[in-house]
Amino acid sequence: MLKHKLKQLLGEPKDLDQAKQAIELLLDTVEAQQEQLDALGGRRAGNSRNSSKPPSSDSPSDRKQRAKKKDSSGRKQGGQPGHEGHHRALHPEGEVGEFHQWYPGRCLCGGEVMPSGKAPLRHQTIELPEARPLVTGHRLHHGCCCRCGTPQYAQLPDGVSGTPFGPRLHACVALLNGQFHLSDRQIREYLQTFHELRVSLGSISNMQGRVTPWLWPLAQEVRDHLRKIPWAHADETTHWHKQGQRWMWVLAAPQAAYFQTHCSRGKLAAENLLGEGFQALLVTDRHGAYKAVPAGRRQFCIPHVIRNFKKMEQRRGIDGHMGKKIVKSLQLLIRIDHRRQQGLAESHFRRRCRKVQGQLVRHLQQGAEVCREKSRNQCEKLLQDVGCLFTFVRHPGLPLTNNEAERAIRPYVVWRKTSFATQSARGDRFRAHILTVVETCRRQGLSALRVLRGTCWQGLAGQPITTSALAGKTLMAA
Repeated sequence: MLKHKLKQLLGEPKDLDQAKQAIELLLDTVEAQQEQLDALGGRRAGNSRNSSKPPSSDSPSDRKQRAKKKDSSGRKQGGQPGHEGHHRALHPEGEVGEFHQWYPGRCLCGGEVMPSGKAPLRHQTIELPEARPLVTGHRLHHGCCCRCGTPQYAQLPDGVSGTPFGPRLHACVALLNGQFHLSDRQIREYLQTFHELRVSLGSISNMQGRVTPWLWPLAQEVRDHLRKIPWAHADETTHWHKQGQRWMWVLAAPQAAYFQTHCSRGKLAAENLLGEGFQALLVTDRHGAYKAVPAGRRQFCIPHVIRNFKKMEQRRGIDGHMGKKIVKSLQLLIRIDHRRQQGLAESHFRRRCRKVQGQLVRHLQQGAEVCREKSRNQCEKLLQDVGCLFTFVRHPGLPLTNNEAERAIRPYVVWRKTSFATQSARGDRFRAHILTVVETCRRQGLSALRVLRGTCWQGLAGQPITTSALAGKTLMAA
């Protein structure tokens, strides 16, 4: 096509105008092809340092380019000469189940050894108990009515469920799946190997199904708590349901995390996560679903923005030059916040932030004017929401990163890679509820197994699920 146009322009008779048109056509073609090459190069250059890709997706060459942690001491790893040793502490004697007394025999010279009266040396051997299932039998006797002859069977007493599995087994199955990421088949093999208990895959799935509604009151309690705290973090990731794609959302804080599954990644799902009348500060990435939260109460994750503009920094020409300026301004914001935490005066802190904000706005405006289309759009979008980068200035202590939400959702990402997709709505609810309870217990330093045991005991006994196993305290109050 290009050769045909050039033959038409350079055909007989030749003149200066036709030559100029041919040169302009060639220049336009070269520029278009260069943009295509830059776009392809940008895709290949994408890694965890300049995009939202996880570090596990980096190539070997990208991993070599990661910044290594510097050790200012220059010492080797491991224990240093002269350091105080650490030894395993002995269990208190009240926790020792069995004692054996050993006395010295005869001396090598043949004489008898007399007791010296000194305290004996202590040695303890720790062993796992032999785990066998505890089976409780119930016999329901039969009888007939003396008056009408109607046959009667005894009924199970209150507190004894009709299911053949107890609360501890329900809690164990839920925890093995939700915290240790074992599949149903692996759970079956574990129960058979370590407990000599044969359980079918259908029974394991049914136990998870029974636990799901019991966990909902605890998850609801965590959700209501997170909606009332001063600030929270939100994030989302892919969730697979059969052959379709859904999304796992998380609302997190240092003391709790709430998960939900939704078929959408849009505004409706974000509003469902945050609830009506959400008035707290929200730290997120730049995803547009959170735009319902005003800019004055929303803080962008600045390292996330830096990664986006790192890709712009790697482009050729004026795009790369402007990308370096923008990245430098954003990195300066993080350093100023660190200085604030180290005792920088509030007036000095605000003055420096205003200076950086003006500098950043000028760089974005200049980039929107002189850069090519892709970089220009990138600058224009951030310029529209530049206020979300400086919400932390008015709220001391507000984090500049979305690490709380990303750390909360990471265990699910690992689980997703090692398991099949969910096959039912019940499976979606189970994953969200068990992740909520497990992650919240971990952040509060609680035993998730203890909480699940208490919850399953109440569920099997037909009692309302209002408390955990912690002496009647609620999950968040604990």
